[in-house]
Amino acid sequence: MELEFTYFKFDRSGNFTEWQQVAKMALRAKGAIKVINSNLREADGTFSDANEKLDGTASYTLNAMLDSKISKNIKSENTFELWKELNDKYTSATINRIVGQVQELINCHMEPDDIDGRMYWDSYCAIARNIQFDEITCDQLVRVIGLAGLNEKFV
Repeated sequence: MELEFTYFKFDRSGNFTEWQQVAKMALRAKGAIKVINSNLREADGTFSDANEKLDGTASYTLNAMLDSKISKNIKSENTFELWKELNDKYTSATINRIVGQVQELINCHMEPDDIDGRMYWDSYCAIARNIQFDEITCDQLVRVIGLAGLNEKFV
């Protein structure tokens, strides 16, 4: 008899770290935990039959635990890359990076000696070009802008 799990899906509204812990337990129960910690591909980029099955099990499990809005935008080709992609997008370090980028953008302003606004516009465009929002909703952006306004005592 196959053991079935009921997963709660990560949809960006909950705690990503908590979701990760539940995902790790699910992978451990399926005997597939090692795929998130190491790339199981061979030197030629392929999987052995056993590792391909393990990666497929882990990938299926993780995708079942993701909201469809998130899973349809996944670009990773294996579970190791999927885990890294999710970490890069949803850990607090990513939020801190976005807050820092928004603060830099908010702090960009036209100086009195900038007669025609070109220096301002060049600075603004340079900052904006480097901002990586990934997928962020307007509601999340509003929250990020609110966080960007806090001083060091509150961050």
